[in-house]
Amino acid sequence: MKIRFLADVNLSAAIVEAVLRLEASIDFQTQRIAGLDRKTDPEVLRIAAESGRLLVTHDRNTMPGHLRRFIIEQNSPGIIVIPQRMRVKFVAEDLHLMRAASDAEEWHNRVVYLPL
Repeated sequence: MKIRFLADVNLSAAIVEAVLRLEASIDFQTQRIAGLDRKTDPEVLRIAAESGRLLVTHDRNTMPGHLRRFIIEQNSPGIIVIPQRMRVKFVAEDLHLMRAASDAEEWHNRVVYLPL
């Protein structure tokens, strides 16, 4: 199955836009559409799991720990942690490459740190 993404509330909108400029058919749901405002990290992980989407976040401080606890009880599509200062162009290229060269199942229950 192809990778589908979910933008965390702290993710720069420019990243979503850049990914979609590379390939408009990529399924990258925004935090607004997913209704993530005012949700806790565990709730965000639950929403990502229920929708089968890799969560894309800048939150390297708390989200990896929440994922470790989350996968004790249920599977997760995984999370991708992006450094705040990584150039948007390179983030978009890495996410595009991940989607083109792998299947969603390869990232289950994993924390992936960019750059690849």
